[in-house]
Amino acid sequence: MHFISSFHETGIYDVTANIDYVLETTGFSQLHYIAYSMGATQLIVAMSEIPEYNGKIRLAVFIAPGVFAQTLARGFANLLVPFAWVSEVCR
Repeated sequence: MHFISSFHETGIYDVTANIDYVLETTGFSQLHYIAYSMGATQLIVAMSEIPEYNGKIRLAVFIAPGVFAQTLARGFANLLVPFAWVSEVCR
């Protein structure tokens, strides 16, 4: 059987369980969270759905978060167009 989880499910169940495990194991009250793509989206879901997790994250670094840009306002997106060449140079 193949089971596919959604961003929502992995955000509210898996990410929160991992955060709690790391904090419990280390004895720290906060942690640094570095995520790429889907991992960033999952933390965004967790922090927006379960706000008490905001206090457990000292710093979150999102590298290429997998979110839809279509919800951005056109004006804001147009401000980024002059910087599009940066992504080509960095490849």
